[in-house]
Amino acid sequence: MVFLAACNPRRLKAEKNRSDDNIGIKRENYERQKFTLQEHLLYTVVPIPETMIEYIYDYGHLDSVTERKYIEAILRTCTNLANERQLFTAMVNGACQSQLHLRSIEGVSSVSLRDVARYRLIYNWYYDTFDKRETQLSSRKKILESGILSLMLCYYFRLRSSAEKTNYINMLKKSMLFNETNEKFIEQILQQEQDELIKRMKEKPMGTAINRALRDNLFVMFVCILNRIPVILCGKPGCSKTLAIQIIISNLKGKKSNDSYFQQLPELIAVSYQGTKSCKSESIQMVFERAKKYSDAKTQTELLPVIVFDEIGLAELSPYNPLKVLHKELEIENCKYGFVAISNWRLDASKMNRALYLACSDPTVEDLQLTATTIHKSINENQFIQLNDDVMNGLAYSYLELCYKLKENPSHENYFGLRDFYSLIKGIVKEFDRISKELKQTIDNKMLFDIIRKQLTINFDGIVDGSEYMWKRFCYYTKHEDLINQYESPNFKEILDYCLKDRNGRYLMLISDSNSLLDYIERYLNKIANNIRTLIGSQIKDDLNSETYDYRILMDVILYAEKPITLIMRKMDKCYSSLYDLYNQSFSISGQKTYCRIALGSTYHPKCLVNDKFYCIVLVNAKDVEKSDPPFLNRFEKHTVQFKDLIEPLHLTITQNLLLWLERLLTIKIGTKHFIQLQHLFVNFSCDYVCNLVIDAFELNQKDQDNAINHCKNV
Repeated sequence: MVFLAACNPRRLKAEKNRSDDNIGIKRENYERQKFTLQEHLLYTVVPIPETMIEYIYDYGHLDSVTERKYIEAILRTCTNLANERQLFTAMVNGACQSQLHLRSIEGVSSVSLRDVARYRLIYNWYYDTFDKRETQLSSRKKILESGILSLMLCYYFRLRSSAEKTNYINMLKKSMLFNETNEKFIEQILQQEQDELIKRMKEKPMGTAINRALRDNLFVMFVCILNRIPVILCGKPGCSKTLAIQIIISNLKGKKSNDSYFQQLPELIAVSYQGTKSCKSESIQMVFERAKKYSDAKTQTELLPVIVFDEIGLAELSPYNPLKVLHKELEIENCKYGFVAISNWRLDASKMNRALYLACSDPTVEDLQLTATTIHKSINENQFIQLNDDVMNGLAYSYLELCYKLKENPSHENYFGLRDFYSLIKGIVKEFDRISKELKQTIDNKMLFDIIRKQLTINFDGIVDGSEYMWKRFCYYTKHEDLINQYESPNFKEILDYCLKDRNGRYLMLISDSNSLLDYIERYLNKIANNIRTLIGSQIKDDLNSETYDYRILMDVILYAEKPITLIMRKMDKCYSSLYDLYNQSFSISGQKTYCRIALGSTYHPKCLVNDKFYCIVLVNAKDVEKSDPPFLNRFEKHTVQFKDLIEPLHLTITQNLLLWLERLLTIKIGTKHFIQLQHLFVNFSCDYVCNLVIDAFELNQKDQDNAINHCKNV
């Protein structure tokens, strides 16, 4: 018998997996065609040639009786577990029922014996670490807590909704037949362990809200990194995935750590890599080689390299299939380093089975309120600022209602995200702080609502006007519905002036439905601001497929980011994913200077200096917004722009008169027999084109209205 290959089955995903997999990624048309069939498959496979079919042997999957025998054999190797017969039976029942429960929810391939092997690894680690922490637990108590926590890590945290997690815990209590009088004992074991870990982590960025998502992220990653268990974090943008990694890396510094227990653990060294749609397997292999060099280095403290694979989902879209190299590296017996992958959607099942999966669930109202309150306290330097609970509750409820409203239209479902909500709170508090310092007194409700209305427009604008909806819901929840029509949102010019003057907010994305208007926006920005630089992406086919061109563009961005300038970017879709860390604006600080990582090709991710006065504006055509990834959209403050927002009323009046003149010219003198529309008479005609013409006329010193009109007619 000769083994030729091991093949994954061509199996369709469960319906629930399809809905959970995708948070709204918008693949380009060619990618959509390529993945039409594959996106519904559990494994990314192609059909086996017909000539090979007679050689295929389908192993199927283990039946429940055989799987239980395997689980019993694996759990017998857990420290002291087999000595406690009652607990051993309970843990075997818990593991078996967990496997069945997950399969009933996510499909037959969602779990395997790899999950049980991870259970054993985590159990043994917890049993040993209780002694290191001097917890004074009895042997039976250590076995119980180690077993419960291992089940939570392997199965509980992969469930997305609170209802699914509650059902899982109820299933565990029934299947494990515990005689505990306390009905919440499983939840309490988990919460106590999380609380102790959070308490030990003293190094946290100022204003960090330890909400439910961050607690779960920190807890799961801490255990997985120290046990060399690969972990994949999947969730929407803004659910504290990157922040959790930063906190863990900054706290686990070996003997230099601030906590006595952490001083017994290895020092973590981050080996960062950012996935792109063009990355190759060679570059991923080089990341593991870099980690090996750190691991082999002889130092006074033990080093544990942690590979941080950001945007791994984008790498999965690469035509070069670069993630294939992970199959070997992520096997339990081969994984020598910490491995944390961040994605906005679930990966192929062959990758997910090799890692512990953490589903970052959507925030609850309580999570939003806690985060908003924490942001408020961290920024509130002036004691005059006191945002009451009604305001915080109103903002949280109105944001969640907006999210539910957007789900009615799938194309806009993820247009707004958590980053928009957090930026809203920061904007409100900062403006409160600025105004109260100037007035040196408390701010009344009138000014409060004026600031909130302004910040809603700043953060929830764009092709979907979320600010108007949130304002109405906010007034409803705060019982001030009489104020809905008393406050007007600021116009675009006011917002633009505010952003360019402040320069501390998020970067801008300006959206228009015509290229001629985008051209004028660029001219307008050059007129009102100093130190403007513009980068326009090439649309030539050879450039779009050239890595050299990408390097040149990204090098220009790196050089501009070091200077106090405003950078305008257009038609650079291929490079945007390499600049996610820059757009995040969560810069690392060293020597009072700020730095970000830019993916310069597939193998080089340098730390780049970012000037405090650097500001970025991305110009996007409205039809391209629907094709943009939500992680890209959520990083910007978004606004739609029309000519009437930028030009003088006189220019608009003349434009309307010229359009009427053209209509009369078409119907009376030329006739509609051969030229039905103005587009048939003028190449690329649009109303914005005429408006641009009027502006050009006035810029050519055609001060008189009649002269300007004649100039346009003659052109």
